[in-house]
Amino acid sequence: MKYPGFCGPTYESSSVVADGQRCINLYPEIIESGIGKNLFALFATPGLSEYDTVGTGPIRALYKTDENRERVLVVSGAELWELFSDKTATKLGDLNTSTEPASIAYSGSQYMIVSGTDGYILEDTTLTRITDADFPGATHVAFFDGYFVIVEPQSQKLWVSKLYDGTSWNALDFTSVEARSDRIKTIIVDQDSLWVFGSEVAQVYYNSGDPDFPFDPIQGAVIEQGLDAPWSVARIQNSQCWLGGDSRGRGVVFKSAQYTPQRISNHAIENAIRGYTTTDDAIGYGYLDDGHWFYVLYFPTANATWVYDATTNQWHERGVYNGFTGLFDAHWSRCHVFAFNRHLVGSRIDGKVYEQSLSTYDDDGTETRRVRRAPHLTSEHRWVFYHEFVLDLETGVGLATGQGSDPQIGLRYSDDGGRTWSAENSVTAGAIGDYSTRVRWA
Repeated sequence: MKYPGFCGPTYESSSVVADGQRCINLYPEIIESGIGKNLFALFATPGLSEYDTVGTGPIRALYKTDENRERVLVVSGAELWELFSDKTATKLGDLNTSTEPASIAYSGSQYMIVSGTDGYILEDTTLTRITDADFPGATHVAFFDGYFVIVEPQSQKLWVSKLYDGTSWNALDFTSVEARSDRIKTIIVDQDSLWVFGSEVAQVYYNSGDPDFPFDPIQGAVIEQGLDAPWSVARIQNSQCWLGGDSRGRGVVFKSAQYTPQRISNHAIENAIRGYTTTDDAIGYGYLDDGHWFYVLYFPTANATWVYDATTNQWHERGVYNGFTGLFDAHWSRCHVFAFNRHLVGSRIDGKVYEQSLSTYDDDGTETRRVRRAPHLTSEHRWVFYHEFVLDLETGVGLATGQGSDPQIGLRYSDDGGRTWSAENSVTAGAIGDYSTRVRWA
């Protein structure tokens, strides 16, 4: 018999007796032909290899301009760098010592970098701090229809710069967002609109051409769901994903469907988030790889990384196995950019920028441990005996020598609903070229 649901997502319920599934460093994929021997499969998440070490880190932002001028900026610790296609980098200047993510926008000639509440302008290779007395400080920046748009810290105010000039600001060039009396937490530009996220609602703006302030809210474009974590907003599939929270509660992940928030987390994910002492520090990024749209949500304080696959509408976990604790730490990445035809991610620990690739099978030389904890097998509370377990696996793809030349698959089982587990029993997955290996426990 086949094991129903073996290839599936993480879904660890608040009661493991109800469901205790884990899917760590693996993701489920639907076999789209529909006629193969399996309808679902589990594939390995991408590995990491060092692209370059850029400063001392951690990497607080990665940013790329359009394809016509593919330039990659890196905020590493308190420094701004430029990263090149030959895997080298040049320091451009110093920023403040904020440890939060940095925000970057590009006008076509100027880059504006917001670090902490300070603003900086990069023109060509010259970095200067914004010193205009009317600049109110900022937490986030976007470029929209010729203007740098910023969020004033701890306020309801949006500001715009002089047209195409982030060094020049006017004390009258702001508007207050009044859909609710809540603070603005972040902004993002998407599909010729400016999305403004507050602690209670989000509102969408367009360029009205008003001489007093160029942007006005689109009538009816109010998303009745606030934002818990300012750095969790990311774009995938022409939609915004974010970790929601407002005066009614928090800990639900949403994706925009036009102007309607669509819940994409589930009770198991929400139960995990509910157990975190801090959630407003969550950092999100999105990327497309091998036909899958992924939304990655990293929780720094909780030391956990969750990933939503919008292609299958399922969640999995990513992390680095800690042999001292026997648990998984968060994945090493905290930001992403697709540049030089590569997926590049920035380290949450140090100054490394990694190339993330499905063709890499470890994390910068660290062995990747992958776990699938399958759903319960039951038969109306009757004892069921299994004399053999066979795993349908792509075998014979180990390395020629050294670590990985004899890849191992470990099996543990639970007889009490997932509360306790047996010792691990390992079998070989076949040396390189040994495609006839059967991965079998008896």
